Amino acid sequence: MAGTLAADEGRSRKRGDDEQGELDPAALRRLLQALDAAADGDFSRRLPARRKGLLGELEASFNRLAEQSQGQTAELARVARQIGREGRMTERARADGAKGDYLDRIQIVNGLIDDLVRPTTEVARVIVAGAEGGRRQ
Repeated sequence: MAGTLAADEGRSRKRGDDEQGELDPAALRRLLQALDAAADGDFSRRLPARRKGLLGELEASFNRLAEQSQGQTAELARVARQIGREGRMTERARADGAKGDYLDRIQIVNGLIDDLVRPTTEVARVIVAGAEGGRRQ
């Protein structure tokens, strides 16, 4: 009798888990493939995230991670274009809502920009000062 109760409980628990999508092998496989792609630097994948329960929360969290990573890449590309191609030396990457390592990365890039721009700006200042001094004589 105890074995029957345990078996019934196990079936009942499995049925409840399946209803929430937590044991869906296909969904878990999609999550694994998306995580592997992200580990390889591909954040273009999104998961359905329509499920209830733990699997739905995992899918939504993965999607948020992928969106943040793609957003940071787009922001770094923007600032690189504005400084490198357009010559806007005062431009810096924005860290809107960034926390943790995302914020650290933006601050590191902005520090690098400052370190690279400072000598260029200083040389330009000296050249302008020299040119203005040469005209006064």
